[in-house]
Amino acid sequence: MLTAFVLQLTTTVSQEKLNLAYHQRFERDYNYIDQEIRIAKEKYGIDYSEQTVEILKKQVTESSVKQVESVKKAFFGDRPVTLDTIILQKIIIRNYKEGGRYYYKRNAIENWRYALPIDILKQLSYFDQNAKETKELLEVLKEMIDLVNTPEIHWQEYQNFTETERRRSLGARYNIPDPLIEQLKKVQTRLLEDDLYSDFFKNLQAIKDRE
Repeated sequence: MLTAFVLQLTTTVSQEKLNLAYHQRFERDYNYIDQEIRIAKEKYGIDYSEQTVEILKKQVTESSVKQVESVKKAFFGDRPVTLDTIILQKIIIRNYKEGGRYYYKRNAIENWRYALPIDILKQLSYFDQNAKETKELLEVLKEMIDLVNTPEIHWQEYQNFTETERRRSLGARYNIPDPLIEQLKKVQTRLLEDDLYSDFFKNLQAIKDRE
């Protein structure tokens, strides 16, 4: 009985250490998620379920991958996407959440795990210029541009960056297809030429070419 008690205690302590280490590793992700969930409730009256938020904070689990895939799929249709889904897409891109495996050639646009820029453009046509959905859709495009422009982190400097920054850097370097970047540029140019959206995009960085 004593041996069993010691083993159980040791296992509990070890699990607590693992949980703490995991939380510290993804602390920046969690803080951003909590902030956006709070803003969504205060600003738009959106209440995400505890399960949805819990899955948002997971990495490469079955439920997490399904969430990434289902949010992307929502933008494919020929009807307006709900505001809560738009905000989820923004959070997922910012934290560079992983989706499923790559089933195509490395540089295929099908490997892009989030909504396509042309789908965001289509969604903008469903909403008024001043709609809250329009604002958040533009924020999704901003997050895409920021991700594409993520600077490379050299391995000698890894210790100076967070887990999120490292993940985004590797993703920007190896997992963003060239056709996606070209499509994003075309959408940005299209919106810059539109008086309804030009002011928003004037404040954004130019999309960098991959070296």
